[in-house]
Amino acid sequence: MAASLGILGGVGLTRDLAHHGAPARVAATGVEAAAPARSRPVVAVSVPQGLAAPPYSWDYRWLKTHPATGTPANRSHAGIMVEVENGHVLFSRNPHLRMATASTAKLMTAMVTLDAAAPSTVVTVPALATQVEPNVMGLSAGEKLAVQDVLTGLLLDSGNDAAETLAATTFGSRDAFIAAMNHKAGAMGLTDTHFANPSGLDDPGQYSSPHDLALIAVYLYRHYPLLENLVTTRNGSIQGSADHKAFTPINLNRLLWTYPWAIGFKTGLTAD
Repeated sequence: MAASLGILGGVGLTRDLAHHGAPARVAATGVEAAAPARSRPVVAVSVPQGLAAPPYSWDYRWLKTHPATGTPANRSHAGIMVEVENGHVLFSRNPHLRMATASTAKLMTAMVTLDAAAPSTVVTVPALATQVEPNVMGLSAGEKLAVQDVLTGLLLDSGNDAAETLAATTFGSRDAFIAAMNHKAGAMGLTDTHFANPSGLDDPGQYSSPHDLALIAVYLYRHYPLLENLVTTRNGSIQGSADHKAFTPINLNRLLWTYPWAIGFKTGLTAD
């Protein structure tokens, strides 16, 4: 799986310095191909600032009275732009269309990992985790790394080997990890989202929507400061040791280099 270098097929967060003279956080998502629906129960959890009560949502009413004008054309099948602080939707196109997640799924993978393991927890790379298609961070079977280092490769390199390593080692089993991803999606009230793997590779049971991806990004931003820092990092450096080789992950999100106000989150691209 390759990662895209733009905003199509990704989820991003920026600071809009022109809004009322103060920084306002704007989340934008876009994804590319439809996938089947699947119903799941919704479980209530605490409400992040600026979001409605579960199931979480955005304020689409504001857009009806404040239609976007002069917006540049884009080719996305579906997308959304929201102002995080008040939940206003600034732009919307098929926001609930269920589509392939690609590597945007790794945002949920990262959160579920930290729900189960401390950043300093050392995990051993299983052989099966190294037998995945790119993108990879370059892990070798038997290497031992801290969870934080594997998360760095997950979110910067978009490493599928990192995703499989975390899924196999932090929640007891890969199946238990994926179940935890879907439980968290249900607890957040994400009605358009279901996971079948931790990396985002194409699968009929792997889908989300722009509406839900924006909620996932904002939830991560508010509740996981370590991950907030990682998705903003351009270049990482993981020093080698007796347990593993050195790694130099590079963030695939080119907006961090080309758009001064970009502060995350994740790109992704697959055949679907």
